Amino acid sequence: MDVVGYKGWICRSVEVDIFLSDLIPIVLRLHLSHENTYTLNVNMVQKLKIAAAGLGRMGARHAINFLHRTPRAELVAAFTPDPKELAWARTNLEPHGVTLYTDYDEMIKQEGLQAVVIGTATSVHAEEAIKAMHQGLHVLCEKPLSTSIPVVSFV
Repeated sequence: MDVVGYKGWICRSVEVDIFLSDLIPIVLRLHLSHENTYTLNVNMVQKLKIAAAGLGRMGARHAINFLHRTPRAELVAAFTPDPKELAWARTNLEPHGVTLYTDYDEMIKQEGLQAVVIGTATSVHAEEAIKAMHQGLHVLCEKPLSTSIPVVSFV
């Protein structure tokens, strides 16, 4: 806490880090003067906008975790070419505002997207990771990245 005196004014600046529900940090700044006027500034941390590629066993688990259990992330998109997985997504993801795609390349071009979690077939992990990185996205990829050591080295 800083106390500053200037021509009869006493100002106190207080900065406090507070954690709300599931460790969402906010910063409160409170400025006090001798006139008892208060200014309160609240800065919320931005949520990471993430997409899920693949909605099979692991992909669906990632999607649900980002949707309901990760307070500093927002699931905004999901991709699957599989009709059964797409039907599941229409029931479980779309009602929460998640945009569904059947084309991976279209999904990674979604405006505002910042990251992708890849849970598709192992044979396309590396290709999809490279495409996402070329779009400037952060990548979380299920293992293995590839079954080929030269491909892993390249990525």
